[in-house]
Amino acid sequence: MTITTPTTTRRAMLAAIPATAAFAAIPTASARVVDRSQWEAAKAVLDNIAAADAAFTPGWWDTWQKCKAECDAIPHTTVPGADYCGKRSYTTADSMEVRIAQREIADLDAGHMRLDDLPGLREHYEMKRRLVTAAEDREQKVQCIRGRYDIDRLDARAEELGEQVADAREHLMKTPAPDNRALRWKLEQLREEDGDVIPWTADYVEQCFADIARLLGDA
Repeated sequence: MTITTPTTTRRAMLAAIPATAAFAAIPTASARVVDRSQWEAAKAVLDNIAAADAAFTPGWWDTWQKCKAECDAIPHTTVPGADYCGKRSYTTADSMEVRIAQREIADLDAGHMRLDDLPGLREHYEMKRRLVTAAEDREQKVQCIRGRYDIDRLDARAEELGEQVADAREHLMKTPAPDNRALRWKLEQLREEDGDVIPWTADYVEQCFADIARLLGDA
């Protein structure tokens, strides 16, 4: 309270004390009220992007499953060869073996690896070379199918929408809840559909607990 009148007396100051106390109590009472428009704007953003995600996801998921089924139907190839260290064949279904073979054949062709003159070793690596060729042929067929379904673009859009929904939900979680209904919405976000509680970070739930203290108090 600012005193601007030079003739203010002690009696006037004492008389002003009740009003001052009442004025000081106002922020305490109004602290329980937040700007509803901020919450509603953030909620509208989430609702809009969630609706877009909900409209997109069924079609994308159906396309993804069809694409995967066609890709999985392409047969894998088993490449037989000379027995070396007990290894008689390789298959394109073993992605780890394929990656190892690709790296080793690339090193051989670049002159970064040399084969010793051991019985069956060169034949063994010829088997690996045939494995790499078979795996690359199959991958080309897979990419042809994926291109026909335009699945890379659809996957990217699905991921983009998912990230936007997560960002909008996090922003709303960090927006002060104007009432108990909004607080209940926040609390419902803290568990999975099956009821399991998600271990959120403290930063994510900080505003939620602040809302609990402000809206519920000692209730």
